[in-house]
Amino acid sequence: MSNQIFLKILLIIFLFSSCSISENKHYILNNLNESCFDLNKFKKNYKGMTKEQIIYIFGNPIISDSFNNVFHYIIFEKESRSKCHQRTLNIFFKKNKVSKLDIQ
Repeated sequence: MSNQIFLKILLIIFLFSSCSISENKHYILNNLNESCFDLNKFKKNYKGMTKEQIIYIFGNPIISDSFNNVFHYIIFEKESRSKCHQRTLNIFFKKNKVSKLDIQ
């Protein structure tokens, strides 16, 4: 009788552990498809927005040049369904407000 209980417990443990192993997926946070943008998104008028508003929209900049009041971002332009091209987005500020957006 104890062998049957032992086998049942072993079977239950095996079944529960196999369920967690069967779906072993790895998710990549910085997926290239998710970070590719259509440049039409950047044609919106961001002039007059504050630094805090820009950080809320785009996130923290890669480089923040405090002497020239410039935020630098690395973005990927979507060229086709499977190709992206790296670009640099520079956002210039005057008196804590956006004065110019430059994409290189």
